[in-house]
Amino acid sequence: TRAVQVSKDRDDYYTAYLALDRLGNSLRGDNPEIAVEYAKQAYQLFEERFNNSIYNKVYLLIGIGDSYCLASETDSACLYLNKALMLAQESKEAELQSSVFQSLSVLKRKQEENDSALYFSKKAWEIAPKRNSSLASNLAYAYLMADSVPQSTELLMQLCKSKSETIRRASYKLLAECSYRTGNLQKTKEYSDSALVIYRRTHESTLKDRAAYYQSNSKRLLALESLKRERERQRFVFFGSGMVALFVLLSLVFFYRNKVLLYRNEKLRTEKEKEIEFLLYRSEKEKQELRLNQKEEQIKLLKKYVCSMIDLQNVINESMKKKTTLIDEKLWVEVEELLNALEGCFVIRLKEKYPDLTQGELRFCMLLRLDLSIKKLSEIYGISEDSIKQKQSKFKHKIGIANSSISLRRYLQSY
Repeated sequence: TRAVQVSKDRDDYYTAYLALDRLGNSLRGDNPEIAVEYAKQAYQLFEERFNNSIYNKVYLLIGIGDSYCLASETDSACLYLNKALMLAQESKEAELQSSVFQSLSVLKRKQEENDSALYFSKKAWEIAPKRNSSLASNLAYAYLMADSVPQSTELLMQLCKSKSETIRRASYKLLAECSYRTGNLQKTKEYSDSALVIYRRTHESTLKDRAAYYQSNSKRLLALESLKRERERQRFVFFGSGMVALFVLLSLVFFYRNKVLLYRNEKLRTEKEKEIEFLLYRSEKEKQELRLNQKEEQIKLLKKYVCSMIDLQNVINESMKKKTTLIDEKLWVEVEELLNALEGCFVIRLKEKYPDLTQGELRFCMLLRLDLSIKKLSEIYGISEDSIKQKQSKFKHKIGIANSSISLRRYLQSY
């Protein structure tokens, strides 16, 4: 944080951006909530000052999405990773797309959507220009979680040939799980033993290095301690018992003074931490309120835009004296993309929960989510308002809320 402030004071914004990015990456595992804030600051600074590299933008967005995922804020993670995917696909860079797909796979696994996690893992594996052990491990684990044990086993057997003992140990552990799921207890034991042998070998090597370091350090400390005692003995003999008494008195005064100062500093630090926590809480609350307000405004603008397009098409239809489709395919695609971005993957979630819905039925749900009136829906479909009401009633039966008191419109708006 000091480097960030100093860099900004010197107008060295590139160094400030690098420092923010490093902070976000380093805190992601221990404190993902704070890591999110640093990652977002790095992205904002990069977009304001540089914005000249699609690689940096995509990886910054991936960093924000991964941090949100570790913080269990999966909706926010989905939003940023989808944005990263759009940029990666626009760039047509296979490496970028593979990285985004891998992060989406981890997110879906976090959401316990194992089939979707496997889908994104496969996409990352297929499109990657270079297939590394990280991609292979991720795909193997996705196969395992989706109960595709043979495919997972095949990949893991290849990973067991890696030079990295860490990769081999993790692969043997997953192979043991695969064998256990297939009921092969003999193989389960063999793979578990292999993982244990690698762990012991690396652990013993680490312990030997640590023991050697402590032994060397202990000898040095003992030598310094011995020299210190000798010097103290000579000093005590030279100055006599009077100086000893004075030294004890001064030591007591010094100890008491330090104790008081430490107590005061601890008290001030505690009060400062409470104040910082309160400010962070209030700042986060204000940000959440701002995001909600911005989200509602964006939905209203989208609704106004769709209605304006419909009104314009009505005028054209009336002047040309012929019937045409009020919403063309391009507008449908724009509405679907915006609803996915603004409403936490609304259309994607709807497709996953109700896979039997047709394209027309999905689009009817999108219009209800935009809170279009029955009159507007009547104009869009070219049928009466009573027919629209009947359509809603039939649709409630299809998605299984026919006996519920909640209306179809309210259900979709709160979905």
